[in-house]
Amino acid sequence: MFVRKITAYSLFLYVFCGLFCLHAMELGTGQQKQIKVVFTGGPCVGKTSLIKALEALDYYVVREVATDIIKGKVKGLQIHPTVVGPDLFQKAVCAEQKKREEVIAQQQDKQLWFLDRGMPDGAGYYKNAGLRVPQELQAAIQNFRYDLVFILDPVPYVKDGFVRKEDSEEAH
Repeated sequence: MFVRKITAYSLFLYVFCGLFCLHAMELGTGQQKQIKVVFTGGPCVGKTSLIKALEALDYYVVREVATDIIKGKVKGLQIHPTVVGPDLFQKAVCAEQKKREEVIAQQQDKQLWFLDRGMPDGAGYYKNAGLRVPQELQAAIQNFRYDLVFILDPVPYVKDGFVRKEDSEEAH
């Protein structure tokens, strides 16, 4: 796995160069495999904007689970971490992330996926809240692997009061 901290401006160059290299490595084996690319980083660094742009170009994407839960876009679930607490909220996020990534694994005909965050992000949120990372999440992190991970650098932060409750210092 290749991990590099970059700005959104150079992201597309890195993504497509990285994908080209992965594809070239596969050509030698004659096998195709799914490629999963994760965009991660603090709030408001451009992850969701990149996912939306790639989705508009007809790429397969997985949207950010936490935002979907907060906005009530996950069937039967609408909670906020400030209401239920970070532990319960992260358990819900990790369970839904696991479901979404299991769906990816079942769709072998779709070779290239872009994800707005991955399983390891949950561990970061647990640690940031001063909580122990649950064993189930540690196991999921080992089971759900990614081919490319891009850590996007922060840009000027705007607290929106609904989804983004962190102040600028906590976000970065």
